[in-house]
Amino acid sequence: ARAADGSDTGTFERALAEHGLLFAIGACYLGGIVASLTPCVWPMIPITVSIFGATESKSRLRGAALSATYVLGIAALFTPLGVVAAFTGKGMGAALANPYVVCVIAVVFLALAASMFGAFELALPASLTNRVSNVGGVGFGGAFVLGLVLGLIAAPCTGPFLTGLLIWIANSKNILIGGVAMFSFAIGLGTPFFAAGTFALNLPRG
Repeated sequence: ARAADGSDTGTFERALAEHGLLFAIGACYLGGIVASLTPCVWPMIPITVSIFGATESKSRLRGAALSATYVLGIAALFTPLGVVAAFTGKGMGAALANPYVVCVIAVVFLALAASMFGAFELALPASLTNRVSNVGGVGFGGAFVLGLVLGLIAAPCTGPFLTGLLIWIANSKNILIGGVAMFSFAIGLGTPFFAAGTFALNLPRG
């Protein structure tokens, strides 16, 4: 599927054009789940849910509520990115018609792919990571704040997914779709955290 200006709009827009909005949003949700299985995110699940106290809750209902609050924190970080990308994407279609812009994007994707295959490591500075990891605490407030900062710690692994998704959102220029798509991605990313915090699952090692 191609946009009105003839530029290729990618997998997500093809899903939207061929199968409808619900299918495309579902694809964003699955993308979030896949991103949660990456090396930057998966090992954090049992550690994080224990920090805000979900696995030690006296009732499963409280564990579910804490976990849901954490996931909403993740969504509160990612959803505005989709809105901003759609709002500022008015010139994206014209930009993607420029071969130099496309080449730069291709190089970024190749670099991110090489990183995921182990060619090199992308990571925040250790001092910033340690500072961020100490944010939050037990309870609903701590769970929400921890959800907000998860994206910063997980950025090296979620980058390839987010880059493609944000480019598609910017090209769509639809603020509503942008917000919903990123919210769906965030919910997918948070699903394993919710499951672990609610049911106190013993997850397999990464």
